[in-house]
Amino acid sequence: MKLPYLLMALLALPWATFAAPPSANEPNLVLIIGRSSTGVAGGGKATLSIDPLKGTAEIYEADYQVKVSPYFFKSETGRLAIAISNEAIVNATKSIPVELTGTATTKGESRARRINITAVPTDNKCGSLKISFMAGDRKMVFNTTYRIAALDSMRTSLE
Repeated sequence: MKLPYLLMALLALPWATFAAPPSANEPNLVLIIGRSSTGVAGGGKATLSIDPLKGTAEIYEADYQVKVSPYFFKSETGRLAIAISNEAIVNATKSIPVELTGTATTKGESRARRINITAVPTDNKCGSLKISFMAGDRKMVFNTTYRIAALDSMRTSLE
């Protein structure tokens, strides 16, 4: 008698309850980071823009651009790579803050610069980010947001 009630209760639960947490190895996921700005010496402003990060084997990569105004000659573009383990993704889906590291390689330079990232999830798909790195002898800190999206949904919205 109790089995039909148990079965009905299981069928009433949302399917997402049984879904496995996202994996860093899922090629269908992208990490979207919001544009952000920070002040620079002399009253200027640096704006960081990062293309959607795509992952392969726990490394998420994308192009980035830093525009510095009014000091346009300090602007740069390059490639960003962030190590995001499956454990970090699972922790983020449980709303546990995650510390990440990565590199930024400016076009025209061979030496990569270390970046540090703190992700503070607000739910299992988005949250806030603090990105910091050294630019010369000055520490740059950008506070922004992130969200995890399916690549298919991005393609649909761009068409």
